[in-house]
This record gives sequence, structure tokens and C-alpha cells, in this order.
Amino acid sequence: MATVTRDHYQFEFDCTAEPVLRIQPGDEVTFETLDACMGEVRTVEQFLRRREAKRRSGPLSGPVYVEGAEPGDTLLVDILLGAHPCTFTLQ
Repeated sequence: MATVTRDHYQFEFDCTAEPVLRIQPGDEVTFETLDACMGEVRTVEQFLRRREAKRRSGPLSGPVYVEGAEPGDTLLVDILLGAHPCTFTLQ
């Protein structure tokens, strides 16, 4: 199984971005993702400082190139498991 690690991200959908992984149809891929705040927030104070600094948020993992896919094709993606390591909540 192939993995896209959390250090491969961008902030916009960009069709000119080089793929970080090439796969065949039917391959399984694990995506290591970052949360919206890039894993930098653990307290309300950190969140408020990050918001004041107007840091970019919402990283996108990838991109991944699917061999044989062409513009206009529809890709079916099955999400087999979702897990989040977060052990706290901001209230």
C-alpha cells in the first residue's frame, strides 16, 4: 500500500502541481493528513495567536495521479477508515 505523508500538501487545487504519488486504478492509498491549523494548535491561546497572525489553513494532501484517468473522468473513492489522533477539544 502506498502512503502520501503529511509533508506533501498544498493550499489550493492546482492542476499544474506535480503528483507526489502515481497509482493504478484499484490501488489502496493511505493519506497522512494535517488538521486545518497544520497541527500547531493545542490550546485556545494558540488558536487565537494563530488566527491573529492570519496563517494559511486547510491543507490539501497530495496530489495523486491515477494512471489511465483522463480529464472529465469520474473517480470512485472508497474511504476505508478514518482516524484522528486528537485527544482534546476546544470549547
